[in-house]
Amino acid sequence: MGENSRLLTPVAKKILLIDDEELLSWCISHELTNLGYEVRSAHDLNMGIKEFEVFKPHLIVCDQNLPDGRSLAMLNELKRRHPAYAAIIITAYTPPSKAEMIKIEAKICLSKPFPLKELTDIIDAHFVSKTS
Repeated sequence: MGENSRLLTPVAKKILLIDDEELLSWCISHELTNLGYEVRSAHDLNMGIKEFEVFKPHLIVCDQNLPDGRSLAMLNELKRRHPAYAAIIITAYTPPSKAEMIKIEAKICLSKPFPLKELTDIIDAHFVSKTS
């Protein structure tokens, strides 16, 4: 199974990307779509919650600081209501504490700027571990 093995999976893995940096969101979304993931984007917490309820993603990639607040409270509430999803935090600021990460069961926090390949490798590993 090579690099394109993820394209052979019968059900697309759904990722919700929540980030107010539109260019970064476009780049991440474009790359993940090219890799065979189904991606939807939101640019603030309110839009992210609405998109989550409709889209039902397997994974959320979320900026820690958004125009309408910090995402950790939203992710905590979503985790309480929908425990099956996973989260990856991205931030240009001080990362959340280890306790905050554990509370929302976030897989990792990436500091901006980060190599796009680092994010896609983490996402690929997440979905591989879920199917193993």
